[in-house]
Amino acid sequence: MKCVNCQSKLSDSDHICKICGTPVAVNPAMEDLYFSRLAANAPAAFVQKMRAAPYMAKERRMVTALMFSVANVDDFTKTIPDEERTNLLNQALDRFAKIIFEF
Repeated sequence: MKCVNCQSKLSDSDHICKICGTPVAVNPAMEDLYFSRLAANAPAAFVQKMRAAPYMAKERRMVTALMFSVANVDDFTKTIPDEERTNLLNQALDRFAKIIFEF
């Protein structure tokens, strides 16, 4: 496997290129899925910038991080099957993302 940026040789366990620092795509199909979800919620200019840049590692920015917590997570985990729980959380995050990108 080779780095998409500098073409140096990568081992299977590398997460970033040791030469240029470019992140290694672990699962390209999942990354495409993430970009499609991002595109559904984010402003078009932001999506275009993200798709144009293979990585953003060299770009420094101030960011705001949000953390969400599920109340009564033990009951939530025990009573709702894994796939349904994942779908519920993804739907909630999609709704949050629309609000976040609005501001």
